[in-house]
Amino acid sequence: MRTNIINGNWRLLPNHAEDEKGTIHDNFKAIKRGFRRGIVGGPTVAQAIFPTLRKIFGGKWLENGWLSVKFISPVYDDEEIQEIAEITNKNSIKLQILTKGNRLALIGNAGIGNSPPWNINKDLQKGADKAFPDIKIGFRFDDVKFTISEEDVVLICEGADDSEIWLKNLNTLSKAYAPPITVFNPATKPVQNLVLSHPVDHAGMNAEFELLIHKPFIIDRKYTIKMKIVDKGIGLKTWFWTTQFGVLDNQNNLIITARQKCKWFYDN
Repeated sequence: MRTNIINGNWRLLPNHAEDEKGTIHDNFKAIKRGFRRGIVGGPTVAQAIFPTLRKIFGGKWLENGWLSVKFISPVYDDEEIQEIAEITNKNSIKLQILTKGNRLALIGNAGIGNSPPWNINKDLQKGADKAFPDIKIGFRFDDVKFTISEEDVVLICEGADDSEIWLKNLNTLSKAYAPPITVFNPATKPVQNLVLSHPVDHAGMNAEFELLIHKPFIIDRKYTIKMKIVDKGIGLKTWFWTTQFGVLDNQNNLIITARQKCKWFYDN
């Protein structure tokens, strides 16, 4: 089958967390860690692929889609990026984000279907017994209650080249979908709190996002995140762990299942 390539528009992505001192988004901290400047947050980078997802799959992806992306190198707010999609069949695509300097920033896959994009057989293969020894696999976080507001949508879509589409959707109740990638923001907060008691640099970085959409994710509705640690290990100069979480509505319906891999520099 002949493949089709779809290229997005070149544009800048904002660093919304540049004023959060001590994080990897802060210029001083990032430069100290070897980066050129503070890096753009993972959700903002991942959201940049959504204009292309929408072109290929339309609204169906927001009802029954899946996504798996890995962050390969940093994105800076003064450096233009472009998303590229390769269509190999009607239900799945390969994704990339490149910088203007032809540096690969993100790779991944997305599609339509009911199967999660992760493989649990790959868990616990990279030193799970050595990294974060005081944390057991299966550790459960307290539930996280949250809603996604119109302001949240505007913020994450800024620079993604698709904010106008999302805002038009806000005007129709039946189509008031929230960008699913926004679930990683409330899911990150308890992770940041837990890592404070461990011997790593607390300026963490996103490494991977994966999600499976069961039902549409709606703006201004109340949701609950139920989350646990399913993997941990040792990378190149880093320790990491992976959380898996479900997003449930007030009727206890499962809306999204997701995984987030975070990593932290380990200097000892």
